[in-house]
Amino acid sequence: MATSSFAQQLRKAVVSDAVAKYELEMAITDRGEVPDAGFFLMRIVLTDDPKQDELERVAGVGDLFEWEIDRPTALRNGQDFYRTSVVTKVYEDIQEAITAKDFLAEQVNTLVDDYITYDTQFEANPTPEIFEFPEPSVGVLTPLIEDYVAKTEEVEAQQEFLTEKTADCADLDAAYQVALQVRDDQQAALDALKRTQTSINAALSAMQAFKTVSENLTGDVVSALEAWALNRGSMSPAPEVQDMDDELLSDPPGPAGTLYSGYYDEYAPAKITFDTAIQVAIAESSEIGTRVAAQTTARDDAQNEVNQALSDKETCAQAEATISSVLATLQQEQAQLLSDIVALCPNYTPP
Repeated sequence: MATSSFAQQLRKAVVSDAVAKYELEMAITDRGEVPDAGFFLMRIVLTDDPKQDELERVAGVGDLFEWEIDRPTALRNGQDFYRTSVVTKVYEDIQEAITAKDFLAEQVNTLVDDYITYDTQFEANPTPEIFEFPEPSVGVLTPLIEDYVAKTEEVEAQQEFLTEKTADCADLDAAYQVALQVRDDQQAALDALKRTQTSINAALSAMQAFKTVSENLTGDVVSALEAWALNRGSMSPAPEVQDMDDELLSDPPGPAGTLYSGYYDEYAPAKITFDTAIQVAIAESSEIGTRVAAQTTARDDAQNEVNQALSDKETCAQAEATISSVLATLQQEQAQLLSDIVALCPNYTPP
């Protein structure tokens, strides 16, 4: 059973240069299975000032054999790094300090675990591993090749799947463009109908206003004419005035140009024609309103088609991206398998 390594952390809050700081000291108290306690790799900044040295990192397995265990020896050997069992770091941010204490512990644990793996997992020493041949179950290259062939089939299937999905997405994009054009055409038709509706309603409003004014004036004219007709028999003006009145106000079918003749023979029939025109305009306004409502429904239906086509297009694009991501992962796995095979058999040629 492997012997554990031990370390201790001393943490304290201090004030330096009027600033609150957080000091972290970690020391290896028992190296365990690791060859020595120099777990921390330090960089020499100034050769004559050890206080300026900086923590480069927690040592890796290779560092244990590369760098000296103390600063003086490292300097004598012209090295820029050395290893030590104790490290002190000062932080001004509390969260950074908390992260650092956990990170240091994690990295020390990684070093111990990696070293034990390095030292024990691979070696068959001092007792060698014995193989007896033939042994049908033995083999490294053949299983790798089998895995590679299977992975290649997965890649090819995924590529075909991606090709099909890409074609589907292209079709959906084309359908979306068609839906947009149909919607735009329906909108253009609706806009044209609304312009016509606005023109008809404006004309109708003008005609109704003119009718109202005319009817108001006509009421006064008719009242005056009827009052004159009732009273003219009791009046006895001079013969000249009488002749003039008869000329201007005579009953129909009086001379052309008299007020009675102008009203009854010209204005009254024209008013009837104008009223008819207003009714026609009202009917046209109603009919164009019905057409606008129907076209609005058609435009809304077209917009719904656009929305659905866009949703289908976006869903397809997301699926395509997912398929592409899966393909990339499979290709990476395929490449790694091939690399492992070539490392064992440099002349290997994929089928």
